[in-house]
Parts: sequence; C-alpha cells; structure tokens
Amino acid sequence: MRYRNFKATVLLVGLMSLSGVLTLIFLAREKFIGYERHSNHYYQQYLTDKMALFKRSALDEDNECRQTKRNEINVELTHSVYQFYCEQSSFFIGNLPSKKTVVFEQISDYLRLNETIPITQINTLAELPPTSPTEPKIVVVTQDIDEKLTRDFYGILITQHYFNLKNGAKMYGVLYTTQESDKSNRYVTYSREVVKYFDEHYSIWHFLPYSRNLLHAK
Repeated sequence: MRYRNFKATVLLVGLMSLSGVLTLIFLAREKFIGYERHSNHYYQQYLTDKMALFKRSALDEDNECRQTKRNEINVELTHSVYQFYCEQSSFFIGNLPSKKTVVFEQISDYLRLNETIPITQINTLAELPPTSPTEPKIVVVTQDIDEKLTRDFYGILITQHYFNLKNGAKMYGVLYTTQESDKSNRYVTYSREVVKYFDEHYSIWHFLPYSRNLLHAK
C-alpha cells in the first residue's frame, strides 16, 4: 500500500514538473514569437525608409547642403532619421588673401569661379558697376587700364592686362593680376570686409561622400 502511495506521489510530482516545464516552454515560445514580430515590424519600417533613400541622389544632398549651409543635416523619415554631412569649400582656394594684390598665372588656382557667381566684364573703368562695402562685385577687365576711378570701387578686379589707377577714387578689395608691375598701385587698398563678404556668400557647400547614416527615431 505504501509503495503504491509512493509511486502515485512520484507520478504526480513528475506530472507537475512536466507541466511546469511545458508551461515555461510555452511562455518562452510566446515571448520568442512576440520578439520576432517586434523585430519584423521594425525591419519592415527600416526597409520602408531604406526604399525612400534609394529615391534620393547625391545631387539632392548637394542641393540641401547649399541651402542649409550646415555641417550636419538630419532628415525625418517615416520611422527613422536620415543623417548626412556637408563640407564647405571656400570661394578662395588656400588661405584667404591678406594683401591688396595677388599675381596669378591661372585664376582657377586662387578663386572658385562658376556660372552661379555674377561676374561683370569691362573694357574701361567707366563701365564699372555701382558697389559698396556691403555689396562688392567681381569684375574682369578685358583691356589695358591707365586711368582714374571717378568713384570708389569695392570688390575683386581680375585682369591679364596692364592695370594702373591714376589720382582719383580708390579700389577697396583685392586685385588679381598677371602683371608684377601692378602690385605697387597706391590707389588699390586691401579690404578684409570685402574678402569676408565673398567668403561668406560664394563659398560652396557640398555633400560629403560616404557620410550617410540611418538612425532610429528618438
């Protein structure tokens, strides 16, 4: 009789243990399934945002860099944040000019000129556009100059010809010339304000390659 009771007790304990193990397995399975569903949900969201990025190009990033003029840009997508970085290329190549005259062989070695930058061409000083310290201009001189200014000029003058200002008004900014003899002209005065204007207004912001990141939304 005692043996039968012991056997029944062992069986009952075994069944209870088995039930407990099965319950744990079931709960673990439900937890795993829930985790898988959660992971799949976020993966689908990730794919959705990833597909949205495929529609963008480096040109889109370049345009955004030029418009915002910031080093770091964050774009809010449906489920995440698209992050990329921008880099500024100064209008002046190398160091900012610190003297009134720069002698050059190729102007492209010193200035980043492009079709978006307004440039005026003149044959005589009478054709110079109106300027001011807050609105300087870039002017290319296409002929020899040996005359005087009738009003002060603020900006950058670029010439490959003889250039001499006579007694009169002054030029404030930087003269870029191919002629060594033009360096001593006393009616040309260096202007840090003009240099700063061009650096701020005509420096180019562009997309920094390989800087894309897809981050979880906060």
